[in-house]
Amino acid sequence: MPGANIPCIAPVGKPLSPAMAQTNRFDYVVVGAGSAGCVLAARLSEDANTRVALIEADDPAITDPTQWPFLVGAAFDWNYRTQRQFQTAGCSHAWPRGKLVGGTSCLNAMAHVRGHPTDFDRWVEAGCTGWGFSDLLPYFIRSETSSFAASPYHGATGPLSLLIPDQPNPLTLSFIAVGEE
Repeated sequence: MPGANIPCIAPVGKPLSPAMAQTNRFDYVVVGAGSAGCVLAARLSEDANTRVALIEADDPAITDPTQWPFLVGAAFDWNYRTQRQFQTAGCSHAWPRGKLVGGTSCLNAMAHVRGHPTDFDRWVEAGCTGWGFSDLLPYFIRSETSSFAASPYHGATGPLSLLIPDQPNPLTLSFIAVGEE
């Protein structure tokens, strides 16, 4: 069972005791329990002989997804800001990033947003061989269990569940509509 050998050695958000810190050894330490960190830790832990520690900076996961608007700018947010730039009329803007189990997915209405294929392909153009969209797509597919119609771009057996809610949030629908314009 994925995740079976990811021990809970300290309550979430609490430091390890000195004794626990000295007696535990891990093959991998995954820093950040956002969507990607949780998937990575689950995949690594599929080998029963591998010990994986998953570390997150702050409190446990939010269990009520309707609370996401109240998390931005709160203790669960790293409170990053963009650099002032010409394209934003010299303004700096909030750049919410999650500091909790679930990561930024907890701050963005749980919307799944995969990077645009051309962004990954630009990495290859910059010399990062193996990081193009076609290189990464098999890993994206392996990471997902999607409720969407069968697609060559989404998976059906991964640890990251993607679904379309029965009653989508109107704000989320507006956000998607703006992106389509």
